[in-house]
Amino acid sequence: AYFSYKLDSAGHHRVIASYGRRIDRPNYQDLNPFVVILDKYSTFQGNPFLKPQYSNNYELSYNYNNMLSFALNYSRVAGFQTENDYQQGNIFAGSFVNLGHATTRSASVNVSLSPVKHWNTNAYFELTNNTYVGQLTPSYLNVSKPFFNANVNNQFVLGSGWSAELSGFYNGSRVWAQFIHTPQWSVNTGLQRQIVNNKGAVRLSARDIFHSYFSGGDITNIAGLTAHYRNDNANRSLTLGFSYNFGSTIKNQRKHDTTSADDEAERVKN
Repeated sequence: AYFSYKLDSAGHHRVIASYGRRIDRPNYQDLNPFVVILDKYSTFQGNPFLKPQYSNNYELSYNYNNMLSFALNYSRVAGFQTENDYQQGNIFAGSFVNLGHATTRSASVNVSLSPVKHWNTNAYFELTNNTYVGQLTPSYLNVSKPFFNANVNNQFVLGSGWSAELSGFYNGSRVWAQFIHTPQWSVNTGLQRQIVNNKGAVRLSARDIFHSYFSGGDITNIAGLTAHYRNDNANRSLTLGFSYNFGSTIKNQRKHDTTSADDEAERVKN
C-alpha cells in the first residue's frame, strides 16, 4: 500500500506513506540436513524444519524536489531466520533457526545536490536500532543496539571527455541476532575518459584503496566462552577497462520488475 500527497501545487514538497508485508523463504542450503565439516573445530548443518519469515514494514517520508528526503521506518519480522552457533562437545556447531521476532526502527536522510558546477554528490545517512528476541541453542536471546551508517558518492566532470568518481561508506558497530559486528568502512575511486566520439570509454577504478574493509565481530550467547572472528574479504582491487557502444540508445526501455521467480532464484546460495 502506497500513498503520496503533494503539499504544494508545484509538487516540490511531498509526503509519502507506505506499508508492505513480505514473506521470505529459506535458502535451500539452509534446509540441507547433512553436516558440513568446516574444519576440525567447527561444523555446519542445515535445518529441514526452518520456516519462512514474515515481515511488516511501515515507512513515512518527506521529499523536497527530489533533492532532500527524510524517512522514518519501522519493521517487525516474525520467525526471523538467523544463524545459531553453539558448542557441541569439543566443537562449534552452526545451524539456522527461526528466532521469535526481530524489530528495526530507523531514521534516514538522503541529500542529492550539486555544490558547484561539474560536481554532483549524493549522501545517505541512517540511524537504526535493531532488537532481537527469541530462543537460541541453548540460551534465550534478548538484545538491542543502535548503529549509524553513511554512504557518500561524488561525481566530477573534468572536461574534454574526462570524468572522475569518489565514493565511500561507513557502517557502525551493529547487532545481528547472536552476532555483534565491528565497524566497517571503505573508499573507492575511479577515472574515465570518453573516446571515439563518446561511443567508447576507458576507465581506471580502484576499490577499497585503504584496504580497510574487513568483516569481524563477537559471537554472543555461547555458554562458558567468548568467540571472536575476523575475515579479510579481499575487496581491494585495481581495474582497467574499456567499453564501446556499437548501437544507439534504446528509448522507452521496458522496466523489469522483480517477480516471484527472481525471489526463488535468490534462494540458491553458492
